[in-house]
Amino acid sequence: MDILEVGILVLLILVIVGLVLVIRRLSRKNKIISRQSEQLTENQFALEEKNLEYERIVFEKNSIMSMVSHDLKAPLNRVFALLELMKIDSKKLTETQLEYLEKIETVVTDGIHLIRNLMDIRSLEDKGVEMEQKKLNIVPIVKRMVENYQPLSQKKKIDLHFECSMTALPVMADKLYLDRVLENLISNAVKFTKLGGTVHVTIKDSPNYVLISFRDQGPGIPVDERDKLFNKYQPLSVRPTGGESSNGLGLAIVKMITEKFGGKIEFETEIDKGSTFTLHLKKEA
Repeated sequence: MDILEVGILVLLILVIVGLVLVIRRLSRKNKIISRQSEQLTENQFALEEKNLEYERIVFEKNSIMSMVSHDLKAPLNRVFALLELMKIDSKKLTETQLEYLEKIETVVTDGIHLIRNLMDIRSLEDKGVEMEQKKLNIVPIVKRMVENYQPLSQKKKIDLHFECSMTALPVMADKLYLDRVLENLISNAVKFTKLGGTVHVTIKDSPNYVLISFRDQGPGIPVDERDKLFNKYQPLSVRPTGGESSNGLGLAIVKMITEKFGGKIEFETEIDKGSTFTLHLKKEA
């Protein structure tokens, strides 16, 4: 065997050894990949089981919320109706009895509003919810809402003003959900305005939107709470001025509905001077 043959043999041996090392390395990697694949499969099964458990919990929560809401709403409505009947014969009641009657009415009204907010949140979070948006004249709708809140504002000696220089401004919205937005905004303005203060509800026109502003004379919103203002279940540290309840759902509902309309909600606030919430509704094309 000459030198050339020896060299070729050595080269072949080195190639074979290299191939063996490569094959062993690939085999180890394949085993690692196989184990990782098995682990991923196990994790996927575990994740699917957790997702199924989560869906079950959400379904049960929604079912319980629905049952509780409906079961509570009916008796509260009956109590409210009885209160209205008692107010008819208010001349037969003493001042103390009338005071208690008013407090009961406040508690019942807060309870009904809470239930409505819970049901609204559930409906809005349901992907299947549909809104019937159509052309609406926003001016008489807002004017009527202001008129409906005059009795409540008068109890707190609050001057509730409506300002609009036009008789018709068309917007695209769902009437039912629009009422919920307006109700929450005007309710908050009256709730947080100091006794004897003033609330201004103003409608203005702009190129793309109709602007409805609700300016109160409340305590203003603390700086550290402004970013969380539209979050669900985020009550403010400041409290309503007349002992009303505040559950932290109203503004979340306002934002969700307004965005479904294709609009937006903005606010300005100043400590000890009040806040202004401005609703931007898309004009009818």
